[in-house]
Amino acid sequence: MKRFQNKVAGSRLTLPVAALFATAIWLVAGLVSENKWIPFLLMALSTYLMAEINNRNAIIRIRSRMMSASFLFLTVMGLSMGYGLREAILQLCFVFFYLCIFHTYQRKEAVGFIFSAFVSIGIASLATVQILWFVPLLALLVARPLYAMSAKGLSAVFLGIVTPYWLLLPYAIYKGEIERLTGHFLPLADVHSFFDYSTVTVGLLTEYVLSACLLLTGWIHFLRTAYKDKIRTRMFLNAFVAVSFTLMSFIVIAPVHAHSLMPVMVTAVCPLAAHFFSLTDTRLSNYTFVATMLIVVIISVIGVTTDWLNHPLGLDKIKIVIE
Repeated sequence: MKRFQNKVAGSRLTLPVAALFATAIWLVAGLVSENKWIPFLLMALSTYLMAEINNRNAIIRIRSRMMSASFLFLTVMGLSMGYGLREAILQLCFVFFYLCIFHTYQRKEAVGFIFSAFVSIGIASLATVQILWFVPLLALLVARPLYAMSAKGLSAVFLGIVTPYWLLLPYAIYKGEIERLTGHFLPLADVHSFFDYSTVTVGLLTEYVLSACLLLTGWIHFLRTAYKDKIRTRMFLNAFVAVSFTLMSFIVIAPVHAHSLMPVMVTAVCPLAAHFFSLTDTRLSNYTFVATMLIVVIISVIGVTTDWLNHPLGLDKIKIVIE
């Protein structure tokens, strides 16, 4: 018996409808009036690359556009919570990272793809330097579960990260802004912002909780049904799980970076959510799908039509207690 979620997952109209909804939300959020075309186009490119990741690697073992559609819905849900050019760049860099890194599965000679993947992470660190904290984890993914790390691969990781900075160094010297470039790394040693919840808003907490629920639901479903997927697919889903849980934990530790990291977390959560919604057919999962869609749509509409989601929760006292 095909339920509503299965019809949506298998429909060719799913992605076009999601694209129309996302465009409408962007228009209300000021796509034209506030000239937000660049982040909009970067999000569109990320959506296309998410579809390519699924098409090339068969993340979902049936023909479905749910992965890219889920990505669109979850991204526009956070549109009113600080999604701008920096967040769009971070999101695109991580999507490109997954696209490249999955080409290396059990291919230790594929150092070119490793280099390209980590160049994108280096570019992402130019936008938010704290991304460098995650480089060890991302490099570990190449070793396990992708089984592609080698001495040359490790060199490619290092060269990929530093290449964007090498390219910027001559310009910084020419402009006499070398101190600005070196000062870019100073926030890496800043731990005073940890456990500072003063920037947490109603919308940010809502987006985080919903993403965490989708992550846990998708992860549990994956654990229960992993035997139905190819080993290759399991390794890719394990990579998404590792990145998702790391980001979820880090956001709790350093919530001041949540606005930048939530779009990155979406790139890892949406494949797990899409895997769950596309490959289940129970009454409970169908109700969960409908409820999730309604919540995402409502949050998206409220976010771009009111300021309610941007109200702070007043959690700044938590840091004082911890200190």
